[in-house]
Amino acid sequence: MSDVELLATGAYSPLQGFMGEADYRSVLRDMRLANGVPWTLPITLAVRKSTADLLSEGQDIPLVTPWEEPIAILHLEERFPYDGREEARLVYGTDDPRHPGADYQLHRGDVLLGGKVDLIARPPLRGFEAYRMDPAQTRARFRELDCQFGRLRRPSPKRLPPVAALVHASSPRAKCASEADEDGVSAQAPQDEPQDTLVLRAYAFAEAAHRGQRRKDDRAFIAHPV
Repeated sequence: MSDVELLATGAYSPLQGFMGEADYRSVLRDMRLANGVPWTLPITLAVRKSTADLLSEGQDIPLVTPWEEPIAILHLEERFPYDGREEARLVYGTDDPRHPGADYQLHRGDVLLGGKVDLIARPPLRGFEAYRMDPAQTRARFRELDCQFGRLRRPSPKRLPPVAALVHASSPRAKCASEADEDGVSAQAPQDEPQDTLVLRAYAFAEAAHRGQRRKDDRAFIAHPV
């Protein structure tokens, strides 16, 4: 259910629905969408072959919750088989069912359905409704909190403790940050500014994993289903 909501609200942008075969194969093989956009995990909807045989491309299919309430409409564009064991190996680094992600993957359906998704109703988040925010809402909230592009604006080094100021000065963005005004609001980041270090580190790991350089015993980086 969470994938349906994230697709429909733009949190999985540029995806607008469950992946078709070209995107799916490209993500597994190269960790990129078919158009070249970096993307490391397949976003798919699996069903049993007996169910897929009853469907046809161009059909609008209601998606329902486990308690039989309609949540979205899938505009079916593709049906294609896939190898769940292969996906488990490529995504989780193992097809051992003792791994929760691999076990889930091994017990999904036999056929993937691809197509755009329209949300009808949002799944409940009992106790967390106050924290449910769409991408547009989070961007507005970041602006309210004096953030820039989702990253907290850097305070002036003059207001930082000595050690923090030293780390701040060694940052690849130090030049931009050093132009902060007296209120600690930094200037607009230049277009050629390096990406966030964490993003670069995650992307470097993904590339290394794709090239088979991941250590087999490195469990810290094995993803688990949400």
